Amino acid sequence: MNDETVYIFLDIDGVLNNDMARKKYRGTDMRMLNDNNLAELANLVNKINKHYLIVLISTWRYYIDNINILKKSL
Repeated sequence: MNDETVYIFLDIDGVLNNDMARKKYRGTDMRMLNDNNLAELANLVNKINKHYLIVLISTWRYYIDNINILKKSL
């Protein structure tokens, strides 16, 4: 990697899913993401004029199903 790389360390719980997402999907598991928070992450990424890497620091990284949900959403 070069010096122009920006690393974004991303947790999911409490960042991309939160109480608003829980209320919307009440009665289901916590594998959902808040649309507004996803949009804010997209805005951040679009403002970065350099190469970026998202480093997933969440426990979501342990389950392929969760990673696929995240990939589809991003």
